[in-house]
Amino acid sequence: MPNASFYMDMLVHASQAIKANDPAALIVSGAPSSTKTNVPTIAVSDLVFLRQMFADPRFRANVDIVGVHPGGAANPPDTFWPDNPGPGPGWTNSREFYFRRVEDVRALMVQSGLGDMPMWVTEFGWATRNNTPGYGFGSQISFEKQAQYIVRAYQMARTNYAPWMTGMFLWQLNFAVPWRAQGNELHEQASYGVINDDWSPRPAYLALKTMPKD
Repeated sequence: MPNASFYMDMLVHASQAIKANDPAALIVSGAPSSTKTNVPTIAVSDLVFLRQMFADPRFRANVDIVGVHPGGAANPPDTFWPDNPGPGPGWTNSREFYFRRVEDVRALMVQSGLGDMPMWVTEFGWATRNNTPGYGFGSQISFEKQAQYIVRAYQMARTNYAPWMTGMFLWQLNFAVPWRAQGNELHEQASYGVINDDWSPRPAYLALKTMPKD
């Protein structure tokens, strides 16, 4: 079964090299994608991997911020399995399909004695209609829903997750443009963007532009 020990070796060396050159630099741990899969030839659960990382005594000494990578599938950001599942169809019956997976990671941090450390979402977003196998949930998300969900996720970070959620990075701006140039404007990477393939803004771009930021 894959485990975090090899990654921790790399993380420690990278952290020490970075800090030697810039002591003020912030070290963010690598963020495994949310999954409950535990099959050696496929993947290891993000919570299993993170638990192994947190149990390593080198983690606290070499990391400033815990990175997470929640997937939302087609579920609104406020929903969560099993008490408040998304509307479906599909991708609703596991906590790995929800933005609120960050709450599971936070609970694991507290259990591991790392409750004083901040968390960054290094990647999040909602796909729209696309033609990539495995991303069919995007067909359930209109451009308007994408905008609503992204803004709501940021709002949750400022209210529900303060003060431990201190950074969020949206995936992503304009991948629709290069994918159109390659002849596949419906690739899943293009669908996550907030810019259309002709550089015009999607509703998500406009919603982010007007979202209160103070």
